[in-house]
Amino acid sequence: MKKKLVILYPYKFTSFEYFKFEIDKFKYDIKIIDLSYANKIFSNKWKSIRHKKVIAPKNIPVLIKTFNSINSKDTFILNFLAKENNLFTLISKFIIRKKNIFDINIDEKGWSLQKVEKNYTWFKEKLLKINLNFFFYLSSLANILFKIFNFILNNKNQIYFHPNSRSQYRYIHFFDYSNSLIKKKKNIRKRYVLYLDNGGPYFQGDTQHMGNKHPNNSYYEKKNIREWYMECNKFFKKIEKDFNCHVVIIPHPKYKSSSKKIKTHNPYFREFIVNNKVDALTNLGSNALFYLSRGSTASAYAVLNKKPMIFFYSSNFIYGVNELKVSKQHALDLGTECLDFRYYNFKKIKKLLKINLKKYDLYFKKNLVPRKALRTKKNYELISNFINNFKINVE
Repeated sequence: MKKKLVILYPYKFTSFEYFKFEIDKFKYDIKIIDLSYANKIFSNKWKSIRHKKVIAPKNIPVLIKTFNSINSKDTFILNFLAKENNLFTLISKFIIRKKNIFDINIDEKGWSLQKVEKNYTWFKEKLLKINLNFFFYLSSLANILFKIFNFILNNKNQIYFHPNSRSQYRYIHFFDYSNSLIKKKKNIRKRYVLYLDNGGPYFQGDTQHMGNKHPNNSYYEKKNIREWYMECNKFFKKIEKDFNCHVVIIPHPKYKSSSKKIKTHNPYFREFIVNNKVDALTNLGSNALFYLSRGSTASAYAVLNKKPMIFFYSSNFIYGVNELKVSKQHALDLGTECLDFRYYNFKKIKKLLKINLKKYDLYFKKNLVPRKALRTKKNYELISNFINNFKINVE
């Protein structure tokens, strides 16, 4: 009997996720369950449309019915719910345990902001930033309760795949690296620079989802955002002129357009080339002159292709919690610095284009591919190998 793979995903599962998680490479009967309706407000922030093969239960009765239709025999769960706690994920975990389905949890960790010591000063600053944001307190309390319930519902038939695993059967790469192994070879003669857009400040979905309030509001917010993009576009145009190239915008996966009639969901990028293809970075990354970023984890592609990365910000903009810190720390980890694009200087740009190979190598080993022996294996192969040899692994 052909084995079945049920993929659980907490957010809207789009064509980008279908590509990123290499779904078309698996040789099993596939069912994808998208639990994004657990948080409709956050889900509505997505501009990208849901993949046509995805099931998205809109309420709890439909969710239960969907799970009850799953035959547990020869079935494996590929579970991406580890970082999301809500009623839908809790019910899903309960049913998985009740039906005794083997649960493969994917805990992919790429670059992340270094943890700070949570001392008195940290708590004081945190409280001052949060102030009377009751939504933050309620969401934090709910998150603690869900973690307790999740611990109680731990399934003996579950395993975690993550980059720091000591067992070759439980190891997984950062997905950007795995995707880079199956890229298509293309000869591109045009000169271009890639901007890895993270959605903000025009889109602010993640900020609100995390229980934070953006520092700007109402009229001032719109004015501040508009001025930021005016400065940003001037910066891009100067780069195009000085390097005789095009700046190509790579939208964040949430905001990719699948319609030929819509060039971009961000009106401020209409003057530039926008590439909405799910494999844009995989196919264009190696031929780019350099990359531009505000701190996106997709910066991994600059490391994979050994291309310069310029992180930038504006000293004239009010940033959210840790937003600017992420960019500066990410730049530091790659052996460079964050550029204030309000003070464009060609000599400064040229200086930032020098790669610190030692930092790139460290970043590669630490965040992308810790296991040297498995570097030629793609993620779908690592997962499939475990499933196909399951009985051997558990003995």
